[in-house]
Amino acid sequence: MPCICANLLTEGIDVLCENNAGGVLRILVADKCQVVDYTETVPGIIDAVTMESGAQFFEINTQRLTANYEENETNNFDNGSKFYDYIINLVVARRDVARRNSIAGLGAGQKDLIFIVQDANGTEWGIGFEEGMKLATTTGGSGTKKEDLNGYTIQFNGQASDLMPTVDPAIIDALLIPAP
Repeated sequence: MPCICANLLTEGIDVLCENNAGGVLRILVADKCQVVDYTETVPGIIDAVTMESGAQFFEINTQRLTANYEENETNNFDNGSKFYDYIINLVVARRDVARRNSIAGLGAGQKDLIFIVQDANGTEWGIGFEEGMKLATTTGGSGTKKEDLNGYTIQFNGQASDLMPTVDPAIIDALLIPAP
């Protein structure tokens, strides 16, 4: 059966005239099981998140210029499928018991996580709201030379059927305190 041709193109993509910076400024994380619901009143913009009582998002502090995220589309034309692989890479400097225990908690039980990542342009992206993200790898060590990393390099992976949405910055502060 042939595909039905529908006019899905409604506009092109303009070239930006303003600064466009790479990098990550802030990373927030929560257990997906503690996010009761979220809404996108406008498609592609999460404008409300409901958390379980007492639940909240937590900030992961990283050294500057050490974190990034990726969103990679895969299409299989033979079976008509399309999905997105999401990857978050970050570095947590300094090995100590508190950081070790926090990282262990992020990966405990192969739990699903949700991230809000603010890029260097000030846009907050919701990563894992649809299907969650899992801690995939953690590499840690002392380094050899004084300038080497003494800490952890962590990767989270996930998949979704849609491009990642943005998160309305007006709701961020409320997500950082325990829900009533």
